Amino acid sequence: MKDIYKENSKTLLKKNNRPLARVIKKKREKNQIDTIKNNKGNITTDNTEIQTTIREYCKHLYVHKLENLEEMDKFLDTHTLPRLNQEEVESLNRPIQVLKLRQ
Repeated sequence: MKDIYKENSKTLLKKNNRPLARVIKKKREKNQIDTIKNNKGNITTDNTEIQTTIREYCKHLYVHKLENLEEMDKFLDTHTLPRLNQEEVESLNRPIQVLKLRQ
């Protein structure tokens, strides 16, 4: 009797998990990068090349972050940027109240 119950419960679990498996598969497909264009303009579907392309892009993005500080300073000096006064700073630093969120 226990063997029949085990078999029936396994079958039932498999049948009940099919919709869940479909949902998980769709989410995985939606979040996965299947193709990518590299810096040479070539499109690839190979997972290793996709990972390499993303890694190189991020490396390039963050390596040059501090390279043009003088140029950025010159740009900022030539433009008058708005400044917050003390009252505005304090207002922005205050905790958010739940009542304001509901309005």
